[in-house]
Amino acid sequence: MIKAITFFWAYICFATLGFAQQDSIAYKPKLKFLVDTLFLGKPVPVAFSFEYPKHWQVLFPDTTYQYSPFEWHKKDFFPTQTQGSLSKDSAIFWLKSFEIEPVQKLRLPAFYIQPNGDSVSIFSNIDSIFLKQYILSNRLDTITLKANTQYASLPTKLNFQAWVLGLVTSFFILAIVWLFFGDWIKKQILLLNLKRKQVLFEDNFEKEMLKIRTRKRLKDIEQAFILWKKHLEQIEGEPYSSFTSSEIVEVLQREKLAESLQNIDRAIYGTIMEESLDKDLAFLKSLAKERYRLKKQLIKNG
Repeated sequence: MIKAITFFWAYICFATLGFAQQDSIAYKPKLKFLVDTLFLGKPVPVAFSFEYPKHWQVLFPDTTYQYSPFEWHKKDFFPTQTQGSLSKDSAIFWLKSFEIEPVQKLRLPAFYIQPNGDSVSIFSNIDSIFLKQYILSNRLDTITLKANTQYASLPTKLNFQAWVLGLVTSFFILAIVWLFFGDWIKKQILLLNLKRKQVLFEDNFEKEMLKIRTRKRLKDIEQAFILWKKHLEQIEGEPYSSFTSSEIVEVLQREKLAESLQNIDRAIYGTIMEESLDKDLAFLKSLAKERYRLKKQLIKNG
């Protein structure tokens, strides 16, 4: 009795499976390339449709499916259409190929989901497409390379949008940098400008001292004194050029400065050149160096 019951249920299961497979075979997807020619790497449209009983659950291939010899590009899916007892799903698959076979074939499955959860792959017909070949392999040996070394001048086009974007971006970056480092940058500019003036003064003043030692001319002494006063005027902002010697001594408050300036005035206006004149000029040079260092420290601490 038990064997009879077991045999009965086994028969029912196999019969049901057989009917399901026969039923699925009765319905077959349709596949067709919508163009006749395939270009290497360029997507081509493939029409895929399947008409089946409306109570079926059907799925189409997705991005995980192997479309060999093609590769997935995209899919356009259309809503299911139902008439009577039949439903129809349609989609356009956009596929591309990098293979070089002259004729490339394709077939795709629709997946029927059975009530027990298993799926059955129902394959479509096979359709083929021809690859467009620009260079035939049997003619490669007959093709010669043509060289053209003539320079071709192309007009330069201004990318206005990129230029404006770059300008705005640069302005924004500069604004951020100036916001955080503006004071430091201004100090560095002032210090560099101050150093440039000091180096230029020392070079020119040394040349004037050399002239005085060799030529002993009063005009050279006067020129050196004017150069010294203008330099102090530039680095400190005081009108030293219009100051008398006594006013300069009063502003700078340095020992020996009065004596050195008296010797220089005596040489310029009294034509009396003291032997210590060279030392007096050297003192003015060292004093200018001292005032430069003081101004430099004030800028750093400001």
